[in-house]
Amino acid sequence: MNAVVIYKKSSWELYQESSDPALVNYLATSGRNVDSLKAGHDRQKASLDKVVQHLERSGIEFRLFYRCDLIPLRDLDFVFVVGGDGTFLEVSRYVRDIPMLGIN
Repeated sequence: MNAVVIYKKSSWELYQESSDPALVNYLATSGRNVDSLKAGHDRQKASLDKVVQHLERSGIEFRLFYRCDLIPLRDLDFVFVVGGDGTFLEVSRYVRDIPMLGIN
């Protein structure tokens, strides 16, 4: 089987990558709000890790793509989408006649 796993980045991950000083300061000083973002990130990362581990154990060949790096997908047997409804809908724009499974 030739598959891809497409994932989204969490808000916490995107904010961590920001070069905006106000956002960096917010992350450093906001306590519970940031803890909630980090907890969501940890859950999302755990889901992605479980999918990847399962595919590897099953011997399924796959490539991993961040959803913003997508190109039209062709010559695949299956598409796994790890994220929410928005990620699934975005990925569907790049897929024709390939089964997709959304994992939220």
